[in-house]
Amino acid sequence: MKILSPFIVVIAAVQEDCGALHDILGHLERDVISFTTLREAAGVLGRASVVLCDAELPDGGWRDVMRSLGTMADPPLLIVAARVADDRLWAEVLNEGGHDVLAKPFRAPEVLHSIVSGCRWRETHEAEGQERKSRCAS
Repeated sequence: MKILSPFIVVIAAVQEDCGALHDILGHLERDVISFTTLREAAGVLGRASVVLCDAELPDGGWRDVMRSLGTMADPPLLIVAARVADDRLWAEVLNEGGHDVLAKPFRAPEVLHSIVSGCRWRETHEAEGQERKSRCAS
């Protein structure tokens, strides 16, 4: 399988959640790559545009994913999914640099809005970075 870049990484402990997200995101012009643990996903995180992960994973949680992303020069955006997506979780995720929080069960309009806005932000951010590099080189 050829992976289109940029792509979206899903880290969901429950396989049904991976399937639901693939169904929702299937029409986007990006590959969606799913994993059930952070360890499995670690090798591709740095090349993703957006990472959507469960708040709780078999080998950690969203904070562990955030720590992994924090070691990268230009990390992907993090969206956290939880059955209890309350104000406290939302505030914690945003305060630690996350992009959004989604409630489970997933609702297609919310997922699409969050993922598409995250991808657009990344594309704009990357384009601005390329423009700065080209100005500095001249």
